[in-house]
Amino acid sequence: MDPPKPFPILRLPYLAMEEIFKAMDPIEITNFSMISKRTKYLVSCAFEMTSGQQMEETAEGDGYILRRVFKYLKNPMEKWKQLCKYVLDIFKKPETNGVSMTMDASVDFFFIARCSPISRLSICSSELDPPKSFPILRLPFLAIEEIFKAMHPIEIINFSMTSKRAKAVTKIMTFYSKYAICLCVDKTMGISIKGTDNLVSCTYVMISNERMDGITKEDESYGYISRRVFKYSKDPVDDWRQLYIYVLEIFKKQTIDVLSMTMDAFVDQNVSIIDFVKTNAKSVSDCHLYQLEEKNDVDEHAAYLLENLKIDNQLISYLYIKTSEWIGFERLLEIDCKSVLLRNDPFWEEDWNLFLKTWIAMDTHLNLEYLALEYRDLDYFRNHVLYDIPHEVVDRGVKRVLKTGHNQTQEISGGVDIRRIDGKTATFFSHSNSFSMSVH
Repeated sequence: MDPPKPFPILRLPYLAMEEIFKAMDPIEITNFSMISKRTKYLVSCAFEMTSGQQMEETAEGDGYILRRVFKYLKNPMEKWKQLCKYVLDIFKKPETNGVSMTMDASVDFFFIARCSPISRLSICSSELDPPKSFPILRLPFLAIEEIFKAMHPIEIINFSMTSKRAKAVTKIMTFYSKYAICLCVDKTMGISIKGTDNLVSCTYVMISNERMDGITKEDESYGYISRRVFKYSKDPVDDWRQLYIYVLEIFKKQTIDVLSMTMDAFVDQNVSIIDFVKTNAKSVSDCHLYQLEEKNDVDEHAAYLLENLKIDNQLISYLYIKTSEWIGFERLLEIDCKSVLLRNDPFWEEDWNLFLKTWIAMDTHLNLEYLALEYRDLDYFRNHVLYDIPHEVVDRGVKRVLKTGHNQTQEISGGVDIRRIDGKTATFFSHSNSFSMSVH
């Protein structure tokens, strides 16, 4: 009997060769690819270089199969580098999917840096030896930058505070533009740093409860991650100011993305806080003003803020006025918001009739998308407000998805429609405890 002859894989058609390769495990493909230049093909495998004898080990669990090949080498580090280059070349990989580093092993950081970009970096210490400090500052700049990209903003801030050199290195990173800085002036002072399309939020919260100092809370819901670090302070406003200056310096920011201010939280310090923000920020992209108690008179402070801070976003997206008796008709026509909620409004049917006529003529409220008022009967509104305005009563069997609040929609039956001269439609309907106008 003749000995078996080698299988002439290279003589097969390409599709047949491809099917054979699909049936091979990565180590078989790798070994085959090393036979000659002609056999060099796509390969994916994992090798462990050890000082032991050559052997093979296969383990299977939970449907996952792991095959490892152990090779004896006098210089495992050098051979490992050669194999890394070979695998990346064979698979035409532009990046390394993952790097797991035991920091107290013999790691060549300069070689790791040349493997960039790295999708995932896992760092650990030896199980036998006590953990050693991670020498980040000894790495090449590209490797340091990859590590910084894997950190969240609070980790970056904490690292920058370890030394002058750490602060200097932190400040030269070039990817900070993706972060948004948000200031919160409320019963608790806060500074948020948001990234990853606002899906991740890291917030410093100034508190007066010493037992909460240093506690970190992390919440995750609907794909949104929120991390909060609580910092005890005897003077939360002053410490908030110092941290704010430091955050702007580290992240090289000259503007505030969001300023959220409850005007009666620190009434005595409103003016000084506004002056501080004005001095240390060129502008504010979005500004949200709130009031806790109606009895607190903060109108002058609100006006002072609007007069002294440069607000880039001139269009207010959402306006809710709980007590709107003080708003005159002229002021109503000046409101330029996407969503407006008015409670206890003082206007008569004649006022709303004129308001809608200015909207139809596109003289006012071009950006209005949703208006909510106190509950009123739809037929009464049609007879006493729309009496001389062309309108259409929509059958209740007709269902449409309409705006029912700020960034909210719902399927609504029927309604009454009017049309603007540009073709846009406003639908009136009663919803919950309010009367609504939805523009679509």
